[in-house]
Amino acid sequence: IWPDYESYPRFVGLSRGSTYTPLAGQVNTRPIGEIPQVAHTYAYFEANYGIQNECQLMFGESTASAIFTAIAIGKPNGTALLSVNEMTRVALERVCSAREAVELMGALAVEHGFYGADGGAGETLMVGDPKEAFIFHVLSDPSGRSAIWAAQRVPDNHVAVIAN
Repeated sequence: IWPDYESYPRFVGLSRGSTYTPLAGQVNTRPIGEIPQVAHTYAYFEANYGIQNECQLMFGESTASAIFTAIAIGKPNGTALLSVNEMTRVALERVCSAREAVELMGALAVEHGFYGADGGAGETLMVGDPKEAFIFHVLSDPSGRSAIWAAQRVPDNHVAVIAN
C-alpha cells in the first residue's frame, strides 16, 4: 500500500509504469504497508484516485467532513494504512461490481484503518458498474486504527448527487 501524497509528485517509481519514472533528484516512493495479494487483478485507469477498470467499475469522489481523524502509517503517530486513493485502486484491481467494491473497501478500512488524505476528512464515493450504483461514505473510527463506513444503493431509475 502506497502513501497518499496530494501534491506533486504523488508517486515516484516503476511499480505503476514508466510514467512515474524518477526524475533527477526524486526518490522512489516507499510502501507504508501490505495487504495479501490476490491471484488475479484487473487493469484500470487512475489519476489521483482510481477511475475505471476493465469491467466498467467506476468511481467518483467527494471529500466529506468527519468528526474522527487518523494519521497515515509512516508519519509520526500514524495508525491507519488506507486512504481513499489507495482503496479505490485496490478495489479496481480486485473486483468487477460496485457491490463487491463497497464490501471490499469497507472491510479493508475496518481491518487496516482509514485516514483522510487531506489531514483527516472523511470521503464519499460514487461507486457504479453497468448494473447498479452505490454511495459509499467512510471515515476513521475514534481509535484511528479502523473505520466507520456506510453504503446505500441508488435505486434503479434514480440519480444521486454528491456535492464536493
